[in-house]
Amino acid sequence: MLKFLGEEKAAIERTDEIRAKLQSQHDHLEWISQHLPKHLPGNNEYPTFDRTNVYPSNSKLQEQDTLQEIDLSYIEENPFYVPQKPTNDTFIALGLSYVTVTEFERVPKYIHNNRISRDKVNEAIDDFNKVVREKYTILKSQQSSLSHIMKQKYWEYIEADNEETRGKDFITENDLKTTNQKINFKMDANGRAIISILRHCGKIKEIRGGGQVRYVIIG
Repeated sequence: MLKFLGEEKAAIERTDEIRAKLQSQHDHLEWISQHLPKHLPGNNEYPTFDRTNVYPSNSKLQEQDTLQEIDLSYIEENPFYVPQKPTNDTFIALGLSYVTVTEFERVPKYIHNNRISRDKVNEAIDDFNKVVREKYTILKSQQSSLSHIMKQKYWEYIEADNEETRGKDFITENDLKTTNQKINFKMDANGRAIISILRHCGKIKEIRGGGQVRYVIIG
């Protein structure tokens, strides 16, 4: 009888130890879940958005929207003319990936001056990607399906392209200022510091010309 009681007591003690370890593990996981960074890289490190190839590699005009007759002289005077009917030649537009802890730690202090956190930079990346998605959604649309305002944006996108950006994914400073998306990014002192951080981390490349500031998406 005494042996049985001893075994039961030992079993209870082991159960209490297991319960204490499980509680400790639960508390640890709870702490981790409450202190996760706002932005974590997912399985798809680089966000991608479907878009239509608005600059086909061949010089032939693609099939036109039958709602409007094309003026050939206009095409000759406007080399950036894009057919109204999207082509079947589609590819992927890159979005910006989040800045990692390692990348952020390599940014010189004078650039962010401890005013801008990594979370703040990654929130700006979310805003950049919204504008990228907006741009290429409009560019792959048929003009006949766009409102007057969206048609204006369509041609603004086309006119912003130049030899340095041809074939690259990019948005402009004006795109960030006039987007219809709800974004918090502003081109103020902090915004320009964030731009510098993104350039330093190799996320974007800045190209100027023709009164436009273009941000080419690198990754």
